[in-house]
Amino acid sequence: MREPLASSRPAFLSILQAGYKDQVRIAMDVAASEFAVGEIGAGKRPGYDLAKKQPGSNGAGVVTGEALQALYEGMLAKYPIISIEDPFEQEVRLLFSSLLVFLLAPQLTLVRP
Repeated sequence: MREPLASSRPAFLSILQAGYKDQVRIAMDVAASEFAVGEIGAGKRPGYDLAKKQPGSNGAGVVTGEALQALYEGMLAKYPIISIEDPFEQEVRLLFSSLLVFLLAPQLTLVRP
């Protein structure tokens, strides 16, 4: 399987190398519903075939929602991403909420009136 970030990494690295990490923010529309596959794992949640569009992948790129979440969290920690639209199959509410907390937590501040 081709590395999942292969197509995005050049853009991310260009932003970092040009010194624009603090000026540029990235919003991604992942459209995970498009590469969601049948239920997998003990919890019978949707799996995600990261190689679905590649000829001859035969399901070799299928990961769990938790593995996909870990991939997103790694990207969020490394790159100036502020939004991920459609990160999971629409019925997977638990993963949505935990990713939202991860995405928002660094930006939360307490302001006293």
